[in-house]
Amino acid sequence: MANMGSIIERIAIPQPEITQGERDFAKITNNPEPERKPKYYYRNKETGDEYAHVAGGFYPEGRRYPGFAIIVALAREIDVDHQEHLIMCLEEFEPDRRVGYKAFVSGCIDLQQKYYTYPILQGGFHCEMDEAAIDRYYAATHGMQNEENGFYPLPGLYADQPNAFKSYLELLQHKKSVLVRGDCEKLKNYMMTVKREEDLARLKPFDVPAITAIAFAVGGVLQQNPVIYDTETVFNLEEY
Repeated sequence: MANMGSIIERIAIPQPEITQGERDFAKITNNPEPERKPKYYYRNKETGDEYAHVAGGFYPEGRRYPGFAIIVALAREIDVDHQEHLIMCLEEFEPDRRVGYKAFVSGCIDLQQKYYTYPILQGGFHCEMDEAAIDRYYAATHGMQNEENGFYPLPGLYADQPNAFKSYLELLQHKKSVLVRGDCEKLKNYMMTVKREEDLARLKPFDVPAITAIAFAVGGVLQQNPVIYDTETVFNLEEY
């Protein structure tokens, strides 16, 4: 059941009934009758937009910039122009650096509750940190977890890879043409800033938390419907 304040609802897709032929085949082969697993999509109650999946990404404060969180959604239908699913940036969150870690996580939880409906966003947003950062996260958030569905850093597609962050950036590079940033103006600005100021080949997660958060979010939303490409291309924003 969706949270009271959620703007997302889960809608069941009607499934065909088991046919007599399927029942007969199961009986002949001495197997149990097949089951139709339920399938769902998600609808934005404010806009009417329909999504295949919704995910969040976040990263805490870096060396120069505040922490950043973002909600993205994978469009339910394939876009005619791009011939693949668009990735919609729904909402971003960036606190003032002076408010501290707890206020940042509190804002992330508010964002989670706004877009949560089971099972999307259950457990938290996608984020991969080293052990020291994880320890700091749990120390800062002790006693403030959402009891209904929790808010924790969730591992993503490349969690087991030794150079996972580069893989997330490469995935983001491949998906940049279908990444619709909408009203996420801060994200747009950070992408421009990175293009001008940073050596993207050497970018670390803590350098620009906004880029890190969107990379994790894109990986998270595709984790349910992965379309991954092999690439050796360095993340490049020249076309933005």
